[in-house]
This record gives sequence, C-alpha cells and structure tokens, in this order.
Amino acid sequence: MSLLAHKLRSFIESLPASFLLGVRLAASDSMAFGAAVTGLAVGVLVMFVEIGFLIAILQAQARIATLVRGDLIIISAAQTSLHDWQRFDRVRLAQALGYKQVEQAIPIYESGMLLRNPPARSVHRVIAFAFPADAMPLDIGNPTKVKEALQKPNAILFDRLSRPLFGQISPGHEIKLNNQTYDVAGLVDFGPDMIMDGAVFMSEGTWLSTEPGARPIMGVIRLKPGTNITLAEHKLRALLPGDVTVMTPHDAYVREIDFTLRAAPIGFIFGLGAAAGLVIGAIICYQTLYNQIFDCAKEYATLRVMGFSNSFFRRVMIEQGVLLALASLVVGAIGAVAAYWLLDDATGMPITLGMDILFVVGIPTVGVAAFAADMACRHILTPEPTELY
Repeated sequence: MSLLAHKLRSFIESLPASFLLGVRLAASDSMAFGAAVTGLAVGVLVMFVEIGFLIAILQAQARIATLVRGDLIIISAAQTSLHDWQRFDRVRLAQALGYKQVEQAIPIYESGMLLRNPPARSVHRVIAFAFPADAMPLDIGNPTKVKEALQKPNAILFDRLSRPLFGQISPGHEIKLNNQTYDVAGLVDFGPDMIMDGAVFMSEGTWLSTEPGARPIMGVIRLKPGTNITLAEHKLRALLPGDVTVMTPHDAYVREIDFTLRAAPIGFIFGLGAAAGLVIGAIICYQTLYNQIFDCAKEYATLRVMGFSNSFFRRVMIEQGVLLALASLVVGAIGAVAAYWLLDDATGMPITLGMDILFVVGIPTVGVAAFAADMACRHILTPEPTELY
C-alpha cells in the first residue's frame, strides 16, 4: 500500500502547478462547480441527442445497403435513392451473368402494401420485399430458417423490429396484404426508418403469383471467389445498357446518406440544435470562470505581483475549463444513454452512444470550454495588479 501511495504522490507532484491550482480552485467551491457541471451537461446532452438522432436517421435510411449479402448491386440509372422505387428489366440480371466472374445475380422486389391484422382490426402501410427463397440476398436472419419459411406456400416473414402500430403479429397468425391472406411463417430483423414503419418479406414465387411480370428494384451480384470487385464493377458497367448502374453496397450507403442530407433539411435542423447546445455550454463555462475570477481577484493580483506570468494564469483557466468540460461530458453521456433508450423505444430506430458520437460532441465541447476560459482569463491579465484589489 505504501508503494502505491508513493507512486500516486509522485504522479501528483509531477503534474503542472497550473493544473493543481486549477483543481484546488474548482474544489474550493464544490457547489458552484457542481452547478456549473450540471448546467454545461445540459448543453452537452442537447448535442448528444441532436447528433445521435441525426446519425440514427441517416443509418436507418441507408440500412438496406448495409444488409446486402453480395459484392455489387444493380439499380435503375434513374433511381436517386434506395427509397426511390425505380424498376428495371429483369433481363439486365441475365446479361450480368454473361460476365464470367459473376456467380449469381439475385433480384429484389419492393413495394408498399396495406397490411390488415385481423385480430387487431388495424390497417397500416407496410413495405414488402421479395427475393428467391434460396438466395438470401439480405442479411435479415438465419439463411436456413429464412429459406425454409419462404418455401412454404403463401408464407411471409414479418419484421419483428417494426413499430408497434401493426399490433401483435407472431408466427402462426394470418395477415392480409392488399386484401390477400398470408401466413406468418417467422420473424426477421430489419427495422423502420423515416419512410416505413415496418416490413414483410416473401419469396419471389409468391410475389410473382400476385403480380406476374413484376420488375425488380435491385439486383444483388455475387462474384466468384478471388474476383477483383473494382474491376468487375467497371466491366459490368461497360457490359450493361445505360438504363442501369452498378455500384458496391458501400457506395450505395454513402450515396444514400448524401442524398438524405441534401433532400431534407435534417442536417441543418439537427446541426442548429447541436450548435445551440454548444453555445449554452460556452456561456455557462465563461460565466462560471468569470465569477471565480471575480471572487478571487485579490489572490490572482497577489500571484501576479509575485511574478507569475500571464501564460501561467491562462493555463490555470484553460485547464479549469477543460476539467469542467470533461466532467460535463461524463454527466451528459450518462443522460444521453437514457435519452437514446427513450428515443429508440419511441421511434424504433436504434441509437447507440458510439465513439464517433463521443468525438463529434467531445472535441467541440472541450475546444469551446477552453476558448471560453481564455476569454474569461483576460479579466485578470488586462488590468494592473493594483486595480484588482
């Protein structure tokens, strides 16, 4: 224990004198420091909620691209986003198979349908997907179980992550899609977004039985092992007519996020909310440190007379600002976890406090706190020491 105490004391003694002074000043009025942390944490919480919800929306809008089980996708050249159901002729998939490195070209169909849940007597719009039962182009569950379920006649799979407005839907139930009855053969994981509240999945055969000649909205391309994906992408673009385009799932994901930010003002709205939280934090940090300077003006004047430099005082204030920001980030992050849980439950879009959100919120918070501290510090650096008495 004595060795640990010795090492701890050595570590504390190695810390800069300005930092130790800043910690003691903060601890000298724990009530004021706690109130400042709480106030700044409110601004931090606002930023966490705004940024986290924005990221959740963007990821939900581009979710289908992250679930693709393939190397490339084919979509209509007229399609501006993954939610723009521009269809293309299925013959394009057959043409893609003409490239010797293509192993599979799997169609995906998509459309909006009215789902009627007889027990709940409710009718709501749901998004329906279809694909060959044995191909599994989307990662929505166990491939073997999905294949077995979709091979049953008149069977569909319901998205268990759908919003609760559809009522209780479980395997063994019957539902109606566009006034046709289907058996719920199982549950899968997909999730809602800004446009759709829920989803159902069926086999290509079931889809075509109600809509003969239907055209797909996407084709998933699986290449032979060892194939250069970039080269195959260029080859397929040259091989296929100009009414379709070829891209990787990652490129589709990035394009969808870019489209969402450009098509809807959500980036500006959520960015404005985050900026408001940052301004709140800066004002609270500045006011807290200014009050401390005002209360300890004589002590600071004495230190200046003793020969402590302006840079020393600036370090003291900035380190206090950073300490205040870090404490507020911890409190704000705890509040954000609770807020994310409530938002997830209300919207069905999972929001998690990842390192990306921590960096996006943390770096500006620390930077603004340091800037506010530097501004507050000027009140003891500008006047002569005698003027502070």
